[in-house]
Order: sequence, then C-alpha cells, then structure tokens
Amino acid sequence: MIRTRRVYLRVLHGLVALAHAVVAVALFQVAPAAVAVGLAGLAWAVSAWRVRVIADDPPRSTRWVRWVDLPVCGHVVAGLFGLCLWPLVVLGAWLVGQSGTVFAAQAAASYAIGLPLAVWATTAGRLRVRLRKVVVHLPSWPGAFDGYRILHLSDLHVGSFDPVERARRWIERAQAIRAELVVVTGDLVASGTRDYPAVAALLGGLRVPDGVLVVTGNHDLWDRAELERQLEDRGARILDGRAVEIVRDEARVVVAGIGSSRRPTLSAETSLARLPRVPTLVLAHDPAVFEATAAAGVPLTLSGHTHAGQVALPLLGRWVNMARLAARYTRGLYRLGESQLYVNAGLGTTGLPVRLGARPEIVVLELRHHDPRARRTSSQAPWHA
Repeated sequence: MIRTRRVYLRVLHGLVALAHAVVAVALFQVAPAAVAVGLAGLAWAVSAWRVRVIADDPPRSTRWVRWVDLPVCGHVVAGLFGLCLWPLVVLGAWLVGQSGTVFAAQAAASYAIGLPLAVWATTAGRLRVRLRKVVVHLPSWPGAFDGYRILHLSDLHVGSFDPVERARRWIERAQAIRAELVVVTGDLVASGTRDYPAVAALLGGLRVPDGVLVVTGNHDLWDRAELERQLEDRGARILDGRAVEIVRDEARVVVAGIGSSRRPTLSAETSLARLPRVPTLVLAHDPAVFEATAAAGVPLTLSGHTHAGQVALPLLGRWVNMARLAARYTRGLYRLGESQLYVNAGLGTTGLPVRLGARPEIVVLELRHHDPRARRTSSQAPWHA
C-alpha cells in the first residue's frame, strides 16, 4: 500500500507540474518574463501544497474545502485541459491565417477555454448522479431468480469533497429503489478511518430482503478489521474472500467477494478455487479480475475502481477515458464467453475532484433467466426511479 501511495502521489504532482506548463507560458502574455516566472512558480507551489494535503484528506472546514481546495483543483484542471487544447488552438490560429500569433497568447486562450470546462467538471459534472438500469441475461441462471434486482453502489470515497451529508442523499435515493440485494464494490472512504462509523451507519441503514454485501477497496485498508466491525455491527457484511448463499424455493445462488488486500498472495484464483459449483456472482473492487472469474465460469462479476476515468470523451467515454491508460475494463458491461462484467462508474472521486463525460451512477441490475431467442444478451439504459 505504501508503494502504491507513493506512485499515486507522484502522478498527482506530475499532473500539477504539467498543468503549470501552460500557465507559465500564458503569463508571458500579460507580464514581464521575471514576473511571469515568479507568478507561475508561486501558483505551482501553492497547488502542489494543497494537492498533497488533499491526498491525505485531513479534517478541515467545509469553507476551506469550498473556497480554497476546490478552486485550486479547478485551476489545476483548467491547466490540464488547456494543455490538451493547446494544439487545437494553434491549429485553429493557423487555419484562420494567424500563424504568427504569439505562442503565449495561444497558451492563454487554451487556459481560458479550459477554465469553464474545469468549473463544470469540479462542480456539476461530479455531482449529477445518474440512475441506471442494466438488464443482464445470464445462461444457466435459475428460473426462481428470474428478474432478481441488485442495487450496485461503488467508490463512495466519503471525505472532504464528498462528505457524509452528500453520501446520505445517495443512500436515500438508493433506498427508494426496489431491490432484493445491495452490493458495494469498495472504496467507501477517501482516506483514513474517521468516516468509518458514518459510512457503516449509512450502508447498514439500507433495508432490502437479502441484505447489504460489501468488498473493500484500496482506499479502505487503513484499518480493515475496524471497518468490518463497524459494518457488521450495523447489519452489513464484508465478503472479502468469503461467500454467502441466497435461496429461492429450492434454487440457490452464491455471492462471493474479492476485496483489496495488502497481501499479494491473496489472489483471485485462490479465492475462486473455493467457490461452490452453483451459479455465482462475484464482487471484486478491481475489474482486472474478470479474466480469472470468466475462466472459473462465474456468470457475472461486479466491480468499480475505475470511476469511468473521471474524464472521458463525450459519447465515446466507454472507449476514450483516462482509466484506459491503465485498465482494460473501465465502464459498463463487458462479455468474455458466457461470463459478463459490469464496471460501475462510482459515486465519488479520487485525486482531483473532477468528472467530465463520466457521470457518477447508482446502478440497478436486473438478472434474467437466459432466453436463447434473445438477440442481445444484455441492455443498458439510463433509468429514473
């Protein structure tokens, strides 16, 4: 975990440095060279300091988060968007016959275009939660469970940017949806243990016939035993490396969990080898386990972790998003042979609090007994309860 966190911090600081490349050049348009360099250096130092604090997510006031940290993040995101837009601005200037435009002016225009996108991405873009219904047709799914509805939540990241009050609204929306089982695929908190009791109380307050099942994510490992105690005291259950059986009439299915772990020896293959030979759903924080679950004959795997990239190209976000730099399965429904995977876009954020083209979501999966006459094996659609 320590090594992973170091990499995570290096990536964050690398993004801050890249963002200030366009800021530094843009400042040459409005200030003498020495002043521009000084201002860019100051902006970089303040941003790097706040991003380091944000990564640790210590307790701080709502006002401080709203009026200091969120604007700093917006500035960094505007710089990153500006850096991506810079080649387009240069090309546009050339097409309209202004190829001699000062390079600094083009950088300033790039940042100016990126700024409203950054404001949207750090405010409405990450707060507008989509309710999505996904119908999944599964071969060999028991007829007694035809139409079984699972409410899937993931990546709440409760902390300073997504406080308990916002999480409570998510849970209230979730409770209003009729489902038989609630599953949560990890990253309940942003950092540390202080929000364990509040998150456990919220999840434990969900009332569905077959209960609330949870697997841990990489952000939940500060004190996993304490998190498990808090959840189970309130009626939810952690399934890391475990399985539960659900019965309807004489039919039964198993729900098994593969959570994050500090122990590299706890592999997905080891967990899957212990599964009973009945229809099984697997909850796994990281969708990278999908090849292993498909090879084990698991009909459906539910995951999160990717946040759909947090920044994605509109209309093409399933294929073009930031998570694609490191992950194969990033958003929505996938299929390998007779096995399927759903990757939840999640509710919260990590790193910079930004979402553009990757809306947060609450998902209801309706599992249907496989109809061989059906032309499609599954469907996805936005849906409002």
